[in-house]
Amino acid sequence: MIELLREYSERGIEEMNEEQRKLYPECAKLDDNWDAYVALQHFFQWLRSKKMTICKLFGKDKEYQEFCPITKNAVELAYEYLGIDATKLERERRVMLEEVRKRNASEKK
Repeated sequence: MIELLREYSERGIEEMNEEQRKLYPECAKLDDNWDAYVALQHFFQWLRSKKMTICKLFGKDKEYQEFCPITKNAVELAYEYLGIDATKLERERRVMLEEVRKRNASEKK
């Protein structure tokens, strides 16, 4: 995954125009925070390479608190940190993909 992120960053993908930003606000949010997203993914990969995991402290009584590994994956954590709704983002991506398919189909005619 990190290689894909690096490739995306190095290719210099066009930025979204204002109309696209209004139509696809979650995609725009990810676009605006892409460098932070990539940095977070590198950090999570580094944690895994060191055999470390992120844990959450459970229990209200200090004597009986324990650490439990979180169940979210690196992408979910990054989206949460960046304030991106994964469901809305996926919906927007599917709409974009359908628009590209329609455009390509009409260009072939």
